[in-house]
Amino acid sequence: MPRVPTYQDTGIRLRPARQQMINVQANPDAFGAGIGRGLKQLSGGMREAAGAVARTLKDLDDMNAAKDGDNRYADWLREEQYGEGGFMRLQGRDALAAEKGFQEKAVRKQKEIGASLKGGAAEKYNVASTARLNGTLNKAIRHAAAARKTWTDETSAARLNTFGEDAVAAYENPKEIDKNILAGLNELDHLGELHGWDDEILQNRKVEYTSSVRLNTAQRMISDDPKAAEAYYEAHKDQFTGPHQATFMKALRSPLISANARAYAADILSAGRSSASGGPAAPAGVFQGPTKAKAFLLERSSQGDRAMDTLRLDDAFAENLAAMIQDAPPEIRKGLGINSGYRATEPQKGPRDHDLKKNGSAAAARNSVAPAGRSGRYTGQAVELSYNGASLAQAPQIAIDWLHSNAGKYGLHFLLSNESSHVETAVSRGGGTVAPARGSVASRSTMPSYDDIEAGLAKISDPDVRDATGKLIYAQMEAQAKAEKARTTAATARAYEMMEKDNVSPFDFPHDMTAEIGIDGMSKLMSYWEKQSAGEKVQSDEGLLYKLRLDAAKDPVAFADVDLTQHFDKLSKDARKELTDKQAAALKDSREARESGRVLMTAFSQAAAQLEAVGITTTGKIGNDRTKAAKRIARFQNALTEEIAAFTAANNGKKPTYADIQKMTDKLLLPIVIKKKETLGGSDYLWPDSETKGLLFDALHREDGTSVDVVVEYGDIPIHLRKAIAERLEGKLGRTPSEDEIVTRFEQWRLGQKDDEPISADP
Repeated sequence: MPRVPTYQDTGIRLRPARQQMINVQANPDAFGAGIGRGLKQLSGGMREAAGAVARTLKDLDDMNAAKDGDNRYADWLREEQYGEGGFMRLQGRDALAAEKGFQEKAVRKQKEIGASLKGGAAEKYNVASTARLNGTLNKAIRHAAAARKTWTDETSAARLNTFGEDAVAAYENPKEIDKNILAGLNELDHLGELHGWDDEILQNRKVEYTSSVRLNTAQRMISDDPKAAEAYYEAHKDQFTGPHQATFMKALRSPLISANARAYAADILSAGRSSASGGPAAPAGVFQGPTKAKAFLLERSSQGDRAMDTLRLDDAFAENLAAMIQDAPPEIRKGLGINSGYRATEPQKGPRDHDLKKNGSAAAARNSVAPAGRSGRYTGQAVELSYNGASLAQAPQIAIDWLHSNAGKYGLHFLLSNESSHVETAVSRGGGTVAPARGSVASRSTMPSYDDIEAGLAKISDPDVRDATGKLIYAQMEAQAKAEKARTTAATARAYEMMEKDNVSPFDFPHDMTAEIGIDGMSKLMSYWEKQSAGEKVQSDEGLLYKLRLDAAKDPVAFADVDLTQHFDKLSKDARKELTDKQAAALKDSREARESGRVLMTAFSQAAAQLEAVGITTTGKIGNDRTKAAKRIARFQNALTEEIAAFTAANNGKKPTYADIQKMTDKLLLPIVIKKKETLGGSDYLWPDSETKGLLFDALHREDGTSVDVVVEYGDIPIHLRKAIAERLEGKLGRTPSEDEIVTRFEQWRLGQKDDEPISADP
C-alpha cells in the first residue's frame, strides 16, 4: 500500500489575478477537522454503545459498517493520489490535465461506497467520508497550482532556449541574432510578471540570458571563421559577462592562432622568392641586365676575369641554381659558390680531347665530357660548384650530401659520379638527349627561400602565431614535395609498364608524363629502354639489392614508403617483384613482416662471422679492395636471401632454423672453379688460363658458356665431419672409404644432393 508523503509547501507566489479564482479554504474543515469530528463522533458513538445497555446492537453495526466504508474510501484515495501514475505524482502540464478527472472520480467513489450502506451506517459514513473528500480536494487544488507554476517555468525556459538556438542558427545574420535576443528578453518580462520578480532579479536574468546567447553565437562562428568570431566579440563585448568573456577567449585562442597562421603563411608563400641581392649591372652588349638570380650567382662566382660569364647562364637554370643555394642550411650556404660556369665551344674542346685520350673512344668519353657544342656548360645549363673558394669535392661530406639529396627539388642533378661538383639541368649523354624540363623553373625555386620565410616570420609579434606559421609553411612545402614525388612515382611506374608490356619507346611518352618524371627519371628510362631494345636483361645491382633487402628487414613498415621506381633501372624484374611484394606484405601484416625481417637479419649476422673467417670482409681494407669486398659480401647475402626464400617456399612457409641457415651458408662457401670454354676448330676447347677460383655463391651470376666444378680438398673438411662421413660410408660400402669418396660425399651433402642421408654429426 503506498505511503502518504508529508506535504511540502511549494512556495507558490503567483499573483491573485493568475489563480483563476481558486478558493483554498483556510478554515479547520479544510485541513481535516471535519474528518476528525466525524471519527470522533463514531468513536463517541462506540463508547456510548459500549457503556449504555439501552443502545441497540443495530447502532454498533452501523458504526462498524461506516468505518469499513471510510477505510475503503481512504485506501482508494491513497492509491489514486500516490500509487503508480497517481495524481499527486504528476507534475506540470500532466497534473493540470488530470486535476478535473481526479476530483470527479473522488466524488463518484465516495458516492459509490456510500450507496452500499443503509440507514445510520450511511449517515455516519457520509459525515466521515465528506470530511476526507474535502481535505483531498483542497490538496489537489494546491498541487495543481504548484504544477501550473512548474509548467509555466518549463514553457518559458523552453521558449527562451528556442530563441537562443534560433539566434545561434542565424549567426551570419546580425539582425536575426538581435531579433531573437529581444524576443527572449520579452519572455523574461512576462515570466517576471508571473513570478513577481523585483527589478534587480529581472535585470540580472536578462544580462545572463543575453550574455549566454552572445557567447553561443560567437562560439558557433569560431568553427567557420575565428577572425569573424573575434570581430563579433569585440562589437558586443559589453554584453558578455566576465565568466563568459573568459570562456570565449579560451575557446578562441587555438582556432585564432591557426587562422592567423594560415593567413600569414599564405602571404609569405604567395610573395614568392624575393630579390637575392643587388649585384653589378651587365656589361654593354651582353644582356639587358642581370636577372635577380644571376646577380645573386655573380656575387658567388670565383671565376676571376671570367666571372661575368655567369650572366650567360640559361635563365631557368640560374633560377634553379640560385634557389638551391639560397635554401641550403646557413652553415652550408655560406661556403657555396661557382667555380666555373658558361663555357664557349672551343674551351670545351680541351677537356674533350683530354678525355678522348684517357678513355680511348668517343663512346667512353661521352660518359664524362660531352662533345664540344653539346655540353650543358655550352648551353649555360651546367656549372662547377665551389666551397670556400675550392672545388665542392673538397667540401665537408654533409654539404655534398645535402646538395646531391636536394638537387632534384630544383630541377637539377649531379650526373657524374666522379665529379661531385658538376651540377646541370639537361643531360645529353649516351647517344640520346632527354631534357623534358629544359628551360623550366622548378616549383620549389619559385617558393620563398629560407631567408624569405624567416624574415616573414620575424614580423609576427605573437610567438605562438609565429611558431604555428613556421610549422605550417614548412609542412605545406613538404606536402607539396610529397605530392610531386607521388605523381612522379606513379608516372615512372606507368612508364616502365608501357615499355615492358606495350613496347612503347620513351620518345613516344605523352608530354605530361615526361614532365612528371623529370630529367633524371627519363635518363634512367632511356638507359633501360636501350638495354631492352638490345635484348639485354637488366641485372640487379648487387650492392643496391642487398641494401634494399637489408632496409626491408630492419624496418618493413618504413620500407613500405620507399619509392622503388627510382631504382628500376638497376633491378631485375624478379627483384622488383620481390621488393614490391615485401612492401605490400608490410602494409597487410606488419607483425609477420617484422618476423620475416628478423629471420633475415639473424641470417645476415650469422653468416657475417663465417665470411670474415674466409677473408671476405671490409675490415682493414681501403680503396678498391674495400669496394670489391663490399660487393662480394652483398653478393653472398643476396644468395643467402634467395636460399632462405626457396627454403620457406618448399616448407609451406616454415622459417629456417639456425642449423638450416648454417647449412645454407656452408653450401654457398664451398670452393669452386669456374671454367670458360671456347670453340676452336669446331670443337670446345678449355684454355688453361680460363679457370677462376672462387666460392659457390660467386657462380650464381657467372658468364654464359662457363661451367662450375666444386673443388673441396680432403683437408678442408672438418675432422668431426670426415669421421662421421667415413663411418657412414664404411657401413654402406663394407670397407674403408677413400679420401676422394669422402670428399665427393661431403660435396654432395653440402650441395643438397644427399639430404635423404643426413650425417648425424651435422653441427
